Amino acid sequence: MIDNLQESLLSLFEYNPDPCYILDLRGKFIAFNDATLKLTGYSKEELLAMTFHPLIVPEQLEDVRRTFHTIVTIGMKADFEVMLYAKSGELLHLSVTAMPVNIGGETTGVIGMVKNLTKSKRLEQSLLNTQTQLKNIFDSVKVCLWSRHLVTEETQVSPACEVIYGFSQQQFVDNPYLWKQVIYPDDLPDVEKRQRSMACGEALSHEYRIVRADGEVRWVHDYTVPVLNQAGAVVRLDGVISDISVRKKTEERLYTLAYHDALTGLPNRRFIRERIRTVIGQAERKRTKVFILYLDLDGFKSINDSLGHSGGDRLLQRVSKRITRCLRQGDPIARIGGDEFAIILEEATETDVELIADRILEAVAKPFRMTHQEFIVTTSIGISVYPEHGDHHEPLFKRADQAMYFAKEKGKNQIQWFNQEISDKVERRLMLEQGLRKALLQEEFVLYYQPIVNVVTKRIVGTEALIRWKHAAGLISPLEFIQIAEELGHIVQIGEWVLRTACIQNKMWQGLARESLFVSVNLSVRQLEQDGFVESLQAILEETELDPRYLHVEITESAAIKNIHQALTVLQTLSSLGVSISIDDFGTGYSSLSYLEKLPIHTLKIDQMFIRSNQMAIIKAIIAMANSLNLCVIAEGVETKEQLRRIRDIGCSDMQGYWFSEPVQPQIIESFLLDTDLWSRFLEKA
Repeated sequence: MIDNLQESLLSLFEYNPDPCYILDLRGKFIAFNDATLKLTGYSKEELLAMTFHPLIVPEQLEDVRRTFHTIVTIGMKADFEVMLYAKSGELLHLSVTAMPVNIGGETTGVIGMVKNLTKSKRLEQSLLNTQTQLKNIFDSVKVCLWSRHLVTEETQVSPACEVIYGFSQQQFVDNPYLWKQVIYPDDLPDVEKRQRSMACGEALSHEYRIVRADGEVRWVHDYTVPVLNQAGAVVRLDGVISDISVRKKTEERLYTLAYHDALTGLPNRRFIRERIRTVIGQAERKRTKVFILYLDLDGFKSINDSLGHSGGDRLLQRVSKRITRCLRQGDPIARIGGDEFAIILEEATETDVELIADRILEAVAKPFRMTHQEFIVTTSIGISVYPEHGDHHEPLFKRADQAMYFAKEKGKNQIQWFNQEISDKVERRLMLEQGLRKALLQEEFVLYYQPIVNVVTKRIVGTEALIRWKHAAGLISPLEFIQIAEELGHIVQIGEWVLRTACIQNKMWQGLARESLFVSVNLSVRQLEQDGFVESLQAILEETELDPRYLHVEITESAAIKNIHQALTVLQTLSSLGVSISIDDFGTGYSSLSYLEKLPIHTLKIDQMFIRSNQMAIIKAIIAMANSLNLCVIAEGVETKEQLRRIRDIGCSDMQGYWFSEPVQPQIIESFLLDTDLWSRFLEKA
């Protein structure tokens, strides 16, 4: 039985999966199993020739020797960990249980059993390293990492929370509801509403404001992930919170740049267009009206020229403040550009709108004190209404703008609601604009001529060429289309056609033995400013073979003064060619003697306004001034026998007007020229 026991013990020793060994009292290996050979990498012969000493790492060798000595001298078991080198040089971490071998009451050696802890120790070290690394990240990262167990209310937060919130980590741990208490009150309902989505296990990413411990308001981005248990219930929330205040400030600056006017600080055109979309959507649901006010300062350009751009900018800033003070709290106002402003009024009646518009007119019209001077600025206001005048921003703004221009045409400094009259006028203008583009090509323009008669010689001395447009809608006066032609840039081609046609016609009439007959043609400012205008006119004279003396060009006082230096150069060149220069509508513009001396003028045409209103003193003064400057005088707008007599009696002999003839077609003028006694008979009645 003893033999069987010894055999069983030997079998357990040899076939144990863990390394087992026996050392003699010197520490020399005398027995071991295959697992020991596999662990150390030595052969049986090599290991039998060795003690344990060379295997132990030097720094642990002395401790192991003491432990070995204690086992063999005292006879006690020992458990310890040791590190040793395998034959390959690999460092092994082992757990050893060693006890004395006692034979016949005497200790003869030490038997040991080994557990290889190398892999577990490596894993443990790796976990430790990872834990340390995560802790370092947790402690140093600039975002707030947090976790809260919903059952135990245990809360963990990273040190960055203190930087963001101004509250310590411990305060968050002690008060699990502190995160909620610091949310900005206005944002809290929305945050709570969003957080309800996490009950279904959805992660939540949102932005909101918080109030720090010191009262400062900051923006944060919160990304929260719900952690579920096996039953699918949320048991924990893990989150990352970052301070995005700098980004938000940058976004606000960019928003301000994109949606606000840099000069006045008011919202700009882009803002007001987006706002009107929102307002119209709300009004559509509520079935209410929205009013658009479009404002433009009257005569701002002249004030801007006087003050200079910096002064003009300051004036616009002050105007914008005055307008804003006239509005209700929250009424959107925008600077559209230049001196134009737009206002949206909702939740208002027409009476409310009228009152606000009147306040604006009154406020803007108060004098501005700038650069030791007083300036008075007025504004014209156009108003459109949703839904009557449009269902989106483009027609509403366009019609308010059209109403505003109509207010300017009616005298400025007033309010104008968009109406059918304006709509008809806009529609007609559009028709004229489209027609003007092809009127020249389709030969729709014609010239009418009004005779200029000398009441002393009783003969026609000249004619004034007046353009008409034979449109499908009827004969259109130049008062309707000339300004449009100037705005569209067609006036230069039209003016060239008028000059050529008038010169051809006058040359033809001179063939009827009236060689001294002249033709007078009106010039626009755009023609005077056109490069090559003089060369073009000279080419027309050469082409038509008309003596330059018989071409009179008429300009208004305002056209001459607008750019007097350029006008002076052009008119002097024309005068040197022999062309006569007339000032049309004299007395209604600047009426300054200084420009009469500078410009090479030959004739003054007295404006018909003075004749119709019988302002004989002014007419007499103009005639006297013209005589003193050796200028000819023509009285325009003579419509009655009495007017003719009075003007003739104060020394003016050249006249034109409806009393003589309205503007007529060329063949009628021709009949006037052929009947040499016509004007004698006619003037005898005067």
